[in-house]
Amino acid sequence: MTPALTIAFSYAAFAALWILLSDRAVGWLFTDPAIIVLASTVKGWLFVFVTACLLYWVIRRRTPDVVALPAITGGHLRTLVGLLVVTIIALTTFGALRTFGHHHDMEVERLQTIAELKSQQIANWLLERHSDAELLHGSPSIARQYQLWRDQGEVANGGQLPVILEQFRQRSKTDALLLLDHQGKLLWNSGNTAGLTGALQLAVRQAAADGQIRQVAPDVDSLGHLHLDLVVPLPGVGEPPPLIVLRSDPASWLDPLLASWPVHSQTAESLLFRQEGEEIVFINEVRHRQESAGKLRLPLTSKDLLAARSSRGESRLGEAVSGIDYRDATVIGVVQAIPGSDWFLLAKIDLAELHASTVSEAGWIVLSGLFALFATLVGAVVVRQRQQLLLAEAIGKSQDERLQALTLLGTIADASGDAIFAKDRDGRYLLFNRAAEHLSGKVAEEVIGHDDHVLFPPAQAALVMTNDRDVMQRRSLVTFEEHVQTENGERLFLSTKGPLRDADGQITGLFGISRDITERDRAAEVLRQSEQRFQDIVTASSDWIWEADGEWCYTYVSDSVAKLLGYSADELLGKTLFELMPAEEAGRIRSFLSYTAERQLPIRNLETIILSRDGSLCQVLTSATPIIDSPGQLRGYRGLNHDITDKKFTELFLRQQAEELGQRNQELERFNQAMVGREIDMIELKKAVNALSRELGRAPPHRLDFLEGETLPAEDQR
Repeated sequence: MTPALTIAFSYAAFAALWILLSDRAVGWLFTDPAIIVLASTVKGWLFVFVTACLLYWVIRRRTPDVVALPAITGGHLRTLVGLLVVTIIALTTFGALRTFGHHHDMEVERLQTIAELKSQQIANWLLERHSDAELLHGSPSIARQYQLWRDQGEVANGGQLPVILEQFRQRSKTDALLLLDHQGKLLWNSGNTAGLTGALQLAVRQAAADGQIRQVAPDVDSLGHLHLDLVVPLPGVGEPPPLIVLRSDPASWLDPLLASWPVHSQTAESLLFRQEGEEIVFINEVRHRQESAGKLRLPLTSKDLLAARSSRGESRLGEAVSGIDYRDATVIGVVQAIPGSDWFLLAKIDLAELHASTVSEAGWIVLSGLFALFATLVGAVVVRQRQQLLLAEAIGKSQDERLQALTLLGTIADASGDAIFAKDRDGRYLLFNRAAEHLSGKVAEEVIGHDDHVLFPPAQAALVMTNDRDVMQRRSLVTFEEHVQTENGERLFLSTKGPLRDADGQITGLFGISRDITERDRAAEVLRQSEQRFQDIVTASSDWIWEADGEWCYTYVSDSVAKLLGYSADELLGKTLFELMPAEEAGRIRSFLSYTAERQLPIRNLETIILSRDGSLCQVLTSATPIIDSPGQLRGYRGLNHDITDKKFTELFLRQQAEELGQRNQELERFNQAMVGREIDMIELKKAVNALSRELGRAPPHRLDFLEGETLPAEDQR
């Protein structure tokens, strides 16, 4: 083996081991995105340091004017190899065990997400059907048209009622409408429908008796079709009223929704079921049995049946539970209740399929460990051989070895950076740089002349080639994100692609530059979590934070409203803020807010009075800012309410104290004025007595020396 090949193979073995083990170790040991970014940075610097040391050692050994480093002894080499072997075996074992747990947790999270999402979609679908029924129930125009149709007949009436009902059916996306009298006799229908089932006839009688909308559980008619019926009485046309049945076929919407699955799977499916007496009835068409919608029934007493266990209350909703399905296959699934109904949704997958994929990946990990062991042993042999060759090499080859070292440095530099590639019009690679080799785990010789199927799984390769054709059709640069499966797992790349042109301007292929932005995407997730923390802080505020639409109906209310008014946040959603005010206060505030909203003005320090749950009055200080969409239309307001009840009570108390003190001061002033007047009258009387005494030749009896011109009484003068 030549010195150049020895260096190349040594570096290749070391780099392969480093890439194989370091990225997997980071993924196994850490889950926090910030820590993963830090660990990746640290291992990158460590890689640079180790490779720099190796290059320094090689250059020192190959330079003639530098004394060679002492070779590693056989004992030291065996110890080092033994440590590497133990480390590789430990990491491989840990990785295989970690893979089993990671796959299980990931599948559970997927099942929980699917169950929650689909149950909410079904609940929304049911809510739409009930909204259509409520609209029909409260429509006076249809009631009037029915009276005309009943009294004048269809010909005299011009056939308006069937036309109106058919238009309503099309707008509400209902599969069929049936017009019945109070005894269940069919008066009109929108198409071919089977006869009334027993459950529907019972619902018709109940709706005719109490005038309320009735929902009939999904039932199979005489034609074998499953449908959901809503029985709507028409008020105001006499007693008992006629009824309209809104008939929906679950197969037209529910079955496609439940049949979809976000990833490819041979056994995964979603099942919609309900308890009917002592049986579990499956509402949708199951994957592995034909014509099963509404017909597949299993006993509630089935011990390990997941649907039966959930109905018996043996498992909690939303938690992953193992059991069997309708095929008696062992599965793991998650059950969620459908709000507003007695339905339940089960998202499940066979444990055999889950374990098969886990065993496959664990096998790759074990295979990688074996490869690492093989590379370690080969590296040890190469190092040993290299030591023996270094002893016999001549100093005259130092110049060639220096050139090889520079080539190695160029190889390391070329291995960094973005992946750069070029393809012909058929998608075959023409250029594939070292960064692309590093990301894909394949050398350029294996890729040049082949299309993306040599790099990616079939579905992923087809997607990439579709994007390439789109770039060439647009005839311009296109930048987009691509999820690509690499040797280090699934990565997110920001790809910029453009057409390649010949001298005549004709497109001959395309070129592209792909940058790994996986860490940036994870950083964005960290930012989202930071924003969530900020939202938590806002929620913890003592002020009541809210959002309202253009009609002043609450669309968001913070939980702090419970401390202020005693209502939960959910109770206030959909209510207007005027519903929480006394009538007089509501009229005043409505006028002010109408003026403010027309001009899209902010609200600053508006004092309002609100009724709490217990009926007590609460004074709040409201500030809000308008929510304006991009066309400049007002969408609502967002603001906060600050409780100033205690402040107002304090101001009122101080004002009352001031008024009471003023009244007392006025009373004291009147008293002082009265007492001063009386004293003056007494002085004048004493003056008159003194004057009379002087006229009689007597001494004045009263002492008024504090007045000018008055003399003292005789006894005082003495």
